[in-house]
Amino acid sequence: MKVLNCYSLKGGVGKTSTAINLGAVAAVQGWRVLLIDIDAQGASSFLLRHDSQDGKGLGDQLKKPQANLVELVKGTNVERLHILPYNDRTRFLDAEISEIRTFRSRARNSIDALSDRYDLIVIDSPPTADNLLKFQLAVSDLTLLLTTPAPLSLRATLEYVYSLRGDFKSPPNFKTTLQIVEVRSKHHQELLSELSEMKDLHLTNTIIPRSSLIEGMAIDRSPVVISHPRSIVAKRFESLWIELDLMD
Repeated sequence: MKVLNCYSLKGGVGKTSTAINLGAVAAVQGWRVLLIDIDAQGASSFLLRHDSQDGKGLGDQLKKPQANLVELVKGTNVERLHILPYNDRTRFLDAEISEIRTFRSRARNSIDALSDRYDLIVIDSPPTADNLLKFQLAVSDLTLLLTTPAPLSLRATLEYVYSLRGDFKSPPNFKTTLQIVEVRSKHHQELLSELSEMKDLHLTNTIIPRSSLIEGMAIDRSPVVISHPRSIVAKRFESLWIELDLMD
């Protein structure tokens, strides 16, 4: 089982759409996928037709010596793609993590316990650098940094990369993907050329272009790779999934 963390220090960079579409690509290819939504917006839960709900959250389970995350899992309209949706209790997760002395091991154990049910776990994370980030890094095999070709978004991404260098003896594995790219923009093309030379970013060859189909996910409430499988943007998500190389 692999765990992919979709992360950004800045909102509005396509994190949720990427998490959902990569999860859907894997599911279509036969992987058993669980998407964990811990973003306070609850966007991936909404897009996969699970609005905010009452009930126990992720923190409630992590407090237990033997967490059972399966109790929180729901099905979706995509075969083999399940979701642990955001709910009203999830907003307390950061504070709850701070109260758990052994939360890293509990988090890892709770995720590992899902290995007989799932081949891939995708985390749709919030744009924070608090205890929630510690949770994500504790359980992830790969963190995918999402950024747009805009100064503020790139600055946030670079700060994250540099913080990983300084704060971890063994920095987590990560790659960076550019989102919402204007393919006809000369400025964006020049920026892509410059960024490709920055080896520390681990930039993917695949970029995700700006697309009305992604914006329309809020209406369709379905991944683009499912609702418009032949579209250019759907093919880009498929290409990105291959490039992440999580199959081994």
